[in-house]
Amino acid sequence: IFKAPERLVEALLCAYPPGAQCKDDQGMLPIHLAFRNGSSEGVVNLLLVAYPKSIDVKDRKGRIPLVLAQASASPNRDAFIRALERGPSYYAVAAAATERAAVTAEQRALFESKMIDLRKEHEEELGRTRASAEREREETAGKMRGLEEELSKTQETSQVLVDHVNSLEAQLSSRGDTERFLATKIAALD
Repeated sequence: IFKAPERLVEALLCAYPPGAQCKDDQGMLPIHLAFRNGSSEGVVNLLLVAYPKSIDVKDRKGRIPLVLAQASASPNRDAFIRALERGPSYYAVAAAATERAAVTAEQRALFESKMIDLRKEHEEELGRTRASAEREREETAGKMRGLEEELSKTQETSQVLVDHVNSLEAQLSSRGDTERFLATKIAALD
């Protein structure tokens, strides 16, 4: 508040929002001190959003923040007065909007975290599925090779059998010719 950078005040209020309601030994809230010490308009707005009712809170001397703003020699004096004239309801709405934005940001962060977790789970499951499919493909390819080898052996065996049958048929045919020749000879001898 004593000319602290706006980002520092914002970080403090984010870390400890009730800090805007804490009084010092003179009964002054941070908003009183901001006006007395010529803080920036941004710091004043942060304090009013953090504690809208501070507009009506008196210090030990009975001064409300408007009295200190009017007495301020700060170049931001007119901005201070305009800020206070907006009233506590304006800052209550702004506080609600800020809180809603914070809740929305928190929900978005949770959603994104869950999406990252789901993506990770999906990728892991996809990896397991791919590995399983690859194993099944390799097993199927192995079975196919085994079946192809078996088919090749069966075809070789079939060819051997066909050749053997053809040989037997040739032998039968040759025996039939020999038997007819012998039968003719026997008939001629008789």
